[in-house]
Parts: sequence; C-alpha cells; structure tokens
Amino acid sequence: MYGIYKWYQKAPVHIEKSGFNRFIWLPALVWFLSLVVQFFLPDDPSVNQQIATDLTLSQPLFSFFAVVIFASLTEEIVFRGMLARYLFPKQDNSKRTLIFLLVSSLLFALIHFPGDVQQFFVYFSLGFSLGLAYVSRKGLVYSISLHALNNLVGFLMILML
Repeated sequence: MYGIYKWYQKAPVHIEKSGFNRFIWLPALVWFLSLVVQFFLPDDPSVNQQIATDLTLSQPLFSFFAVVIFASLTEEIVFRGMLARYLFPKQDNSKRTLIFLLVSSLLFALIHFPGDVQQFFVYFSLGFSLGLAYVSRKGLVYSISLHALNNLVGFLMILML
C-alpha cells in the first residue's frame, strides 16, 4: 500500500478552481442524498454488497479493516488519485473536471458489480460525491475520509441488523 502511495505521489495533478471545488460541503451533501435514496430502493443487494455482508457477519474484525480502511484507501488512490494523475493531470476548467468526475464515477460504479440500474445509480452517485470530495480539497484525504465514513455506516448497519 505504501509503495502504491509513493508511486502516486510522483506525478503532479493541476486542479484549478472551478464550480466543482468551491464548496467543501457539496460532496458530503451528495453523499448524504445518496444514502437517503438508498433507503427508498428495493432491498436487493449487489454482488459487492452481498460479499461485504457475508464477510462482516463471519469475520467482523477482519471485515472492518478490509472494508472500512483498506478498501477506502485503495479505491480512492486508484479511482481518484491515479486516474487524476495519469489520465486527467490538467483539470484547468469545469469541462475537464466534469469529464474526470464522470469517468471516475463510472469506473467506480462498474467495479462494484451493480446488478441493475438502481444499484448502478447508488454506486455512481457515491463515486461522484467522492470525486467531488477529491476535487474540492485537491487531494485524497477528504475523499478517503468520506469513503471510510460511508463504508463504516454500512459496516455498522450490517452488524446491527
């Protein structure tokens, strides 16, 4: 993990101020709205969610580290950090930033194996809010924190239900 992070640090990303990074609260708002929408969707878990549920119930301590910490770090480094550094290194206008957000959100949604359009929307909107977090703070700390919070909420809900 440390090696991936050091490799990621080598190439600069240039993110200019745009409409997407002016408000620190916007990613958290999009994330919260995504959580609210999930409560109204049918309870038909994706393959990714079913794996996380099974792992959490069978090995909660390992699951905490795998889902809340490792997955958050790894996915943010790949889908926000590396994608921005190597495919979208210049985000000097809103159009380029929007393309980065859409591509990273699409890839993020697809990697979580959504089984239908509703699940795809949930993962896409989560990816979009994490992308906004990355762009708004020009770094990974905020997006990793928001991702870990999202996974922690899911982890705790599985344990409590």
